[in-house]
Amino acid sequence: TQESIDAESAFRFRLEAQAKFATLALHDAERLEAQFHTKGRIAVEIGQQLEQAEAKRRQCENAAILIRRWWMIENLSEQEEQSGCRILVDDEISGIIPPSSCLLDPLFTS
Repeated sequence: TQESIDAESAFRFRLEAQAKFATLALHDAERLEAQFHTKGRIAVEIGQQLEQAEAKRRQCENAAILIRRWWMIENLSEQEEQSGCRILVDDEISGIIPPSSCLLDPLFTS
């Protein structure tokens, strides 16, 4: 009958439309997946570079701390040598010696 032919035609039309939609959706998903993999690799590389930079920053910071300590020790040694008297670092830092009598930089005694 004509009704069954029309129903079959409409069904085939919808089936073809759904198949095209599914094909387009599959292509879009494949494209997105490829972008995800590409950009994901780039993101991992950037993350690794950031971790390396952070490690170098920490290394430089630790080196700067060691240099400051070395400089402070050298400076204290020179002060002791020039003044001829021993600097009582622990007593000055703990406040046992009054600030007016301290030989250390006020940064350490205040």
